[in-house]
Amino acid sequence: MELGSLPEYVRSCTKIPIPEVLDWSDDGTSIGTEYIIMEHARGVQLHDKWSSMTPHQHMLCVKITTFMMTEMAKLPFPVYGSLYFADAPIDPNLKVAFAEGFCIGPHCATRYWDCNAGQARFYEERLPNRGPWTDIQSYCSGLIDAGFSHIPKVDDPRPELSYRGSIQEHLRLLDISNRVIQELIRKEAAKKRLEKDVLTCRKTFEVVLRGYMRKLHDARAMDPTLLRPIQYCDASWRNSAAALRQELIDLSRHWTALGLLGHCPYQPTPEELAEHAKQYEDFETVQQLKLFLKRALGAESDGWVPANKWTAAKEENARLFAQWVESTKEAGGSENRARALWPFGEVGTLENA
Repeated sequence: MELGSLPEYVRSCTKIPIPEVLDWSDDGTSIGTEYIIMEHARGVQLHDKWSSMTPHQHMLCVKITTFMMTEMAKLPFPVYGSLYFADAPIDPNLKVAFAEGFCIGPHCATRYWDCNAGQARFYEERLPNRGPWTDIQSYCSGLIDAGFSHIPKVDDPRPELSYRGSIQEHLRLLDISNRVIQELIRKEAAKKRLEKDVLTCRKTFEVVLRGYMRKLHDARAMDPTLLRPIQYCDASWRNSAAALRQELIDLSRHWTALGLLGHCPYQPTPEELAEHAKQYEDFETVQQLKLFLKRALGAESDGWVPANKWTAAKEENARLFAQWVESTKEAGGSENRARALWPFGEVGTLENA
């Protein structure tokens, strides 16, 4: 959303105590970056007090917070997109009239824009589709188009393990994902399951949702297997073909148990499942390595580290990589395989933040 628009909208339409926006800029020209300045919010952070609060205070805190959510849930939002001030400098054809002083325009999430360092977009396959979208079908089409936009025209010449997937495999899986998602939307037959034996805070949360935000309550109760292809289809090139394929396989296997009629559009062959099992093992190895390195190096999932930790993190990354190569060789693997599995590169593909 446009900087400053959300807090101003919430302040004007609810009783939720939002600090006032004193100044903001989204063009980056005045001080070299975007910024937003808000009035100081008095008090202490909840996690500093939670351990000293009584169970009754916990329940009351969750209750008050949840009722604030009900105010937010009651706010109308007629289309899928991001909130802007009415005079925002965007294409008038992409503005949807909204509350006085505001409009809804293209989605601001980085998945739809060239906003992530080192992450390219290739719009030859699909034109940019950033909304706003009027229904769930067009919103999901935007996610699929975002997935296509990340896929390059030519495979990376550097050695990659097979779990990453070729360009052709990504295109095929995204096409399948599109058909699966459209089928899910048409049938709308997800079973709703409520949890039992939950803590008092969770019970309070669920009761308020059920009474005041039924739509959100029912959405939270949906089986996540139904939602994962929708959640991850836009990032298949970043996460690998194996990751998206696994979600499609899980959905195909549980299609009937989830209350869906007919057959899933994705029916993998035994040969495809066997090859996938090997590729997914490599994918999980990379994820485990990435989690370990995030903790060891103080890095983000994409390899970014704070500037004051850059030198130490780079040296530690090189040291850990050397150990990884040695252990891979001892296990009968090759150095090329060790390099392909290492998430951040042995000589510093960490990014200096």
